[in-house]
Formats: sequence, structure tokens, C-alpha cells
Amino acid sequence: MTYIVRRAEVRDLEAIFRGRYQVYVEEMGVMPPSADAMVSDPFDWDPTTLNVVVEREGRIVGGARWVMDTGRGTTADKFYDFRDHLPPWAVPGAGSMLWMLPDARGLRGAIADMMAEGLGWCLEQGITHVLATVNPPVAGRFEKVGYRCVGEPFVHQGTQLPVQPMMLLTEAYAAAQAA
Repeated sequence: MTYIVRRAEVRDLEAIFRGRYQVYVEEMGVMPPSADAMVSDPFDWDPTTLNVVVEREGRIVGGARWVMDTGRGTTADKFYDFRDHLPPWAVPGAGSMLWMLPDARGLRGAIADMMAEGLGWCLEQGITHVLATVNPPVAGRFEKVGYRCVGEPFVHQGTQLPVQPMMLLTEAYAAAQAA
């Protein structure tokens, strides 16, 4: 099965929000239902946010989001306080909202290609530290691209989601890609 990974355009947002809803609300049950059957938040409307999509046969079947901290924090800050792990000169960003529709989960390399696109954008933005709060069972996949655990896994009090705090130094990612 062939697919393309690309940076999302405004016309893609409804499909992204509905895909998130299908995965996070209907399938996993980790977010509350909404009348519009979409999952979005204020970060989605910020010009310093990047959504990346996986498209197959003209249909968006997966996505992920990266944000740059422009003074309002990041998507990861809701779940974990990374301040003790960041030097004063850090330019933090975060990845979040990684999802794949069930029929697309066998697309070999799609998640890695999404990660590469998002992390490339982080380098373009001058982000020095990419923060992530991931589901503990998939932490190993993040470690393969250079993320490191910066705390113990826990269950977030407000959402009851399992969280593994992780961080990627973008210079380490860039060096690994150059090797």
C-alpha cells in the first residue's frame, strides 16, 4: 500500500480533527465525546503549529502535530513539568496528537516518515528540545529516533492517561540523520 506524508493544509483540518476523534474518543475512549465529532484545541489554530498527515488514495488516514513554544507553553506542559530538564537557553517545542486510523496501521514506515517530517520542521524553526508525553508502551519507538525518557511513567490525574515524559535534543536528531 502506498501513501504520502505531507505537511497539512487548512483544507485538511476537518479530516484531521475527525480522525483524532475516531481514534481518541470512539476507539480508545480517552477523550470525552463532542457534538461535532472532532478533537481540536487552541494549539491547532496557532500559526506556529504544524500538522503532518498520512494520505492514502486521497484520504487522510493518520496525523501528528508539532508546536513551538512562543511563550504560551507547549502541548506537553498539560501533562508534565519539563522545566527541570531544560537549560535557560532552550527553545522548546512539542509533538502531540499522533494517530492512525485502524485500517492504516499496517502502513510500514508511515509513522517514522511523519516523525521525520515533523522533526525536520522543528529544526527549521530553531527548536532545541522537543518535548513529548507518550503512551508508555510506544516509548521504545520514540527512543529509536533519539528521544530519551526524562521521568518515570505515571497516570495523569486529570485525564487518567498513562504518560511517559520524553525529550529529544534536536542537535542529536540532526547528527543521527547526517550519519
